[in-house]
Amino acid sequence: MDTNYPSGEGFKSNPIDAYIIDICRRFMAGEFGEIYPQPAEEPFLTKAEVAQLLNRSTKQVDNYRKAGMPCHYFGRTPMFRKSEILSFLETY
Repeated sequence: MDTNYPSGEGFKSNPIDAYIIDICRRFMAGEFGEIYPQPAEEPFLTKAEVAQLLNRSTKQVDNYRKAGMPCHYFGRTPMFRKSEILSFLETY
C-alpha cells in the first residue's frame, strides 16, 4: 500500500481528498484529542466487597442475585457494579 501522498502546489486533488488529508494532519498534530473519549468506567466489585458495602453476608448477596440483582460474569465469577446494586435495592 502506497502511503506517500503527493503534496505541494503542483498537487491537484479533489476537495474530499484535501479534507481527509487536512483532518489526518490535524489529528496527528494532536488538535482533536481522543476521537472517541471513553467515560471513566465504574470498577467491578466482588461478592465479598458487595457484602461488606451492604453490611450483609455473602449468602444474602447470593439471594439478592437470585432475586434479580444485576451481575456480570467473568468466567464463573459474578462481579457487580455499585450503581447497579444501589438501583436494584431501591426497587427491591
